[in-house]
Amino acid sequence: MDELFDAICSLEIINITLNNEDNPQLIFESLNSTGLDLSEGDKIRNFILMGLPTREQDEYYDKYWNRIEECTKYDVSAFVRDYLSVKQLVISSQKKIYVSFKEYVELHAIEAEELLKDILEYAKCYEVLLCGGTNNKALNACIYRLNRLETTVTRPFFLEVLRLHDDGKMDMAQVTEVFLITENYLFRRTICDLPTNVLNKIFLMLHREIVRYDGEDADYVEKFKYALLSKK
Repeated sequence: MDELFDAICSLEIINITLNNEDNPQLIFESLNSTGLDLSEGDKIRNFILMGLPTREQDEYYDKYWNRIEECTKYDVSAFVRDYLSVKQLVISSQKKIYVSFKEYVELHAIEAEELLKDILEYAKCYEVLLCGGTNNKALNACIYRLNRLETTVTRPFFLEVLRLHDDGKMDMAQVTEVFLITENYLFRRTICDLPTNVLNKIFLMLHREIVRYDGEDADYVEKFKYALLSKK
């Protein structure tokens, strides 16, 4: 308790007055550059929220960001990397997730609440990939096995599949079939000792390839089977 009290007594509060043209996020980044490293997720949270009025910061944190952290088991950085893979069809490096996210948001001029809503929807899908918890035992078991094998390269693709389910474009039986076929595909590649370095690109582009066949989400499972079987 004494150590905690001493630590609190050593804290310093810095009060900085900003002009209207000042960017609080840039100032925060420069002040923090000599301190402890923030996670990429911390930087992203600050980027989204710091420029907002205090009331909106509190509201959006409680309504969106806190839920995003819960869904991702507080590993927002890893989740956002997969989120960006879905949005940009490019896999960001671990150290540049925040930079890539910032560029994506600024390029598309996305408003804070619209952005947070979209991130939360994908975070809910991500939670399924981490924990299962669906009403389909076969799907839950498949997710468990994939996680035991630390198969993360499929997550951008699976996020898109789960979003289709959330949008009412696939039922749970179809989702389960896609997961089981993917698991079987990965297992067969392992048995045949095929290289794994191509899997990132395969699953990064797979959803886009499926939709491009006819520009629609209809018959998704059949198109998925055809697309996956064509991969070497």
